[in-house]
Amino acid sequence: LGICNLKNLFELDLSSNNFEGQLPQCLINLTHLKVLDISSNRLSGNLPSIVANLTSLEYLDLSFIDFQGTFSINSLANHSKLEVLLLSPQNDMLQVKTENWLPTYPLKVLQLPHCRLNVNPSFLLHQSNLKFLDLSHNQLVGNFPTWLLQNNTGLEVLFLWNNSFSGILPRLPNAKYDKLRHLDISSNNFSGKLPENLGIIFQKLIYLDMSKNNFEGNIPYSVGEMKELTILDLSRNNFTGKLPRPIVSSCLSLDWLDLSNNNFYGQLFPNYMNLTDLGSLYLDNNHFSGKMTDGLLSSTLLRVLNVSNNMLSGDIPHWIGNFSVLSVLLMSENYLKEIFGPTHI
Repeated sequence: LGICNLKNLFELDLSSNNFEGQLPQCLINLTHLKVLDISSNRLSGNLPSIVANLTSLEYLDLSFIDFQGTFSINSLANHSKLEVLLLSPQNDMLQVKTENWLPTYPLKVLQLPHCRLNVNPSFLLHQSNLKFLDLSHNQLVGNFPTWLLQNNTGLEVLFLWNNSFSGILPRLPNAKYDKLRHLDISSNNFSGKLPENLGIIFQKLIYLDMSKNNFEGNIPYSVGEMKELTILDLSRNNFTGKLPRPIVSSCLSLDWLDLSNNNFYGQLFPNYMNLTDLGSLYLDNNHFSGKMTDGLLSSTLLRVLNVSNNMLSGDIPHWIGNFSVLSVLLMSENYLKEIFGPTHI
């Protein structure tokens, strides 16, 4: 392979092609490589052993490839400059072993979804410079790993969705994790009430997904402190109470709000709503009742509204016609009576 003769090559990007089979062993000669990206190809078989010999690597992307078998991260023990490791197989045929690995280098980006880890990687206890961490879809168990946040105060993205974490979310110290922008803990087995200081410690979040868990109780008032939140998904839990005032009156940047499949009740669209940037609102499968008041009128950018399977009554209000960009309106399985004609709009 001609590339293997390029002994001074320090960056090699072969991503998003149609390469098949296994990588040629001669790539082991590229000892000066700092960047290697072979992601999104049709490569298969065992994860290449050549990676262990490329000890100058700073950036390694092996994601979206059908590797199989077992790969031990111990093989990267001599990669003292490695900052970015992206390994997310397209299938569940690769198992990554992390036991007894104590890296001597500060990882900044670690992506290990679909790697069948089964246990929390112990080496993460020794990391303090992580900015991006994805451990989703790994059958991980135990409590929420608060130590990840406490040890990595510069963490910007944390994905833990689709695991088997359980227990309550502990009340974290009032230290603010201002760097954290994306947090996804959906599809786990968390339970109990949310910490009262949730919105204080995570004030800078723009994306929060806690759906498909067993959370319960009211939404804490501190959530209203998340002024930059654009996507909030709390669906498929056991939350209760009226439409959470801290969210609908204070989270002014929200574009996507999903509170569906919970136990919220009371009036829909109270007059204190002030979500001027809202584009999608999902309130279906709750216990909202009574007539729909006009508190939603400030959301002039609304594209999707789902209030189906509640206990709403009365007529469909004429102000619905004010949403000029509304493209999806779902109101089935309620007790609504009359549809206003054009003369009422």
